[in-house]
Amino acid sequence: LTPFVINDATIPTSSRDFLIDRLTNAVAQGGQAGFGSNPRFIVGPKVSVLNTQVTATSPPKYLVELSVSFLVADVQTQRIFNTVQYELKGVGASEEAAILTGLRSIDFGVSLSNFFTVSKAKIVDYFNENCEAIIKEAEKEGDLRHFAEAFSILKSIPMESSTCQEKIREKLQSTFRMSLNAECERNLTLMKSELGKYNDNTGGGYNDAAMFYFSLIDPQADCYPDAQKLYLNYVGKLNPTGRRDWEFKLEQYRNALNHDLEVTKMNMEYQVKLQEIEARKVIEGNQKLLAKYKYDESPWLVRVFSSFSKLNKGEMATD
Repeated sequence: LTPFVINDATIPTSSRDFLIDRLTNAVAQGGQAGFGSNPRFIVGPKVSVLNTQVTATSPPKYLVELSVSFLVADVQTQRIFNTVQYELKGVGASEEAAILTGLRSIDFGVSLSNFFTVSKAKIVDYFNENCEAIIKEAEKEGDLRHFAEAFSILKSIPMESSTCQEKIREKLQSTFRMSLNAECERNLTLMKSELGKYNDNTGGGYNDAAMFYFSLIDPQADCYPDAQKLYLNYVGKLNPTGRRDWEFKLEQYRNALNHDLEVTKMNMEYQVKLQEIEARKVIEGNQKLLAKYKYDESPWLVRVFSSFSKLNKGEMATD
C-alpha cells in the first residue's frame, strides 16, 4: 500500500503532512508498505468537515466535527477494496488547529493495522482471481518492449498469492532476462556510438563517455561478451597512463552506480547479484508506472478522495 493524501482545500497543510507521516509509519510497521513494489495500490483519507462552531469565550475556540474515511484503492482498475470511517471532533485556536486535533485522535495503531490486514487479504484474493489478466497486462508491456514495466507488474504479485506465483515463475524470469538484455543492447549501442565520435587512444586520455556506458552493462546480459571484446580492444591500445586513468575512472563509475542502486559490493555470488539487478528493474519499472498513473492528475482519485465524494452515500461501488 502506497500512502496517498490528496491536495484538497478541506485538508490544511499541517493536517496533510500529519496524515502522510502517520500513514507511512502505519503501513511500514504493519508490513504492507508499497515502496519498492507496484504503486498501483494506495491507501488514503477522505476528510469532510461536517460542522464548525466558534465559542463565545475569550479567546474564541473552534469546534469542528469531522468525517474521515480511509480507503484502499487500485488506481489502475479504479477499484476500492476496503474502507473504514471515523466520526471525530476537534478543538483549537483556529479551524486548522481544530482539524489537526481531531485527526490526532485517530487510532493509527491496532485499528488501522486490522484494516490494512483485511485490505491486504482482499488484494491477494484479487490477484488469485485475476492472475491471467495481470499476466496479459505484463505481456502487452513486453510486446511494446517495455520490459521494466512488465517486470514490475509481475513482481507486484504478492508471495501470499501462491496460485498466481506458480503461474508467473517462468515468465518472471524470462521478462527479467529480456529487460536485462534490452538495457545491455541500449548501452552497447551508445558505447559504439561514442567510440565512433571519438576514439583517440594514442594519447594519455580515453573515451570517457564510451567507457561510462560500458560500466552500465551487466556481466549477466547476453551482449556482455561483445561489449567486453570492444572494451578490451579499446583499452589494449591505451598507453600505460591512459589505461591507469581509465581503470581508476571505471572504478569510480561503478562505485557511484552501486551507491545509487544501494549495492554494497561488486564481487558477490551470482544469486546475490541477480537479486540486486532485479531490485533495480523494479525501481525503474515503478518510476515509469508512477508516471503512468499520474495520481495528482487522476479525475477518479479527485472524485473519490475529495470532501465532495459520494462514496459514503452508496453512489460508488466498493468491494
